[in-house]
Amino acid sequence: MPHFELWQWIDFARGLEAEAWRTRMRQHLAFGCLDGDLQARTARALAALAAAAPEPPVAVVRAAKALFGRRRPVPASARVLPVRLVFDSLAPAARLGVRGPVRGARHMVFYTVDYALDLRMDQGRKPGDLLLMGQIVSRRQEPVPGVPALLMSDTRVLSRALTGALGEFSMQCAQEGPLKLCLRVSAEESIEVSLDQRDGTMEALPER
Repeated sequence: MPHFELWQWIDFARGLEAEAWRTRMRQHLAFGCLDGDLQARTARALAALAAAAPEPPVAVVRAAKALFGRRRPVPASARVLPVRLVFDSLAPAARLGVRGPVRGARHMVFYTVDYALDLRMDQGRKPGDLLLMGQIVSRRQEPVPGVPALLMSDTRVLSRALTGALGEFSMQCAQEGPLKLCLRVSAEESIEVSLDQRDGTMEALPER
């Protein structure tokens, strides 16, 4: 089943799509496509904000520019923030006293100087799928909403999301090679983390 672009979901939410296309898009949602459902909900939220306010919030403008901009998640002008893995539930230190393989969700926490990123990875609805849930907050524990998040394998975007009011997001995709999560936290800065951490090294950045 073909996927639709965000601009098509926005037209769908505003009632601008032709009825034939609206029928196909309803069928797409009824089929249970998680990415389509996320984009449809995002489009409805954007349409509601546009109807309620003449000037959209800064976070919405930033998210729209990121979604409609270049396909690369981090343009050359953006600075990738140094990041450290500070907790991994699969690390030896986190498994002291545990015998045998650890099953269930994997929990990882990353720090930059200004942000904390909490991730949980579990099996998706289909065998071989990955369900990624996360939250990004400032080091003062303040949520960071409206941040575009991309789940990638090499240069391919497998899934995308926007952080909610609490800085939360979720994505699901088929596991295809080494995975990387990219979050554009500002126009000038981004966070990139590998989801294939295997050595369990845990380091922390010094407190500012």
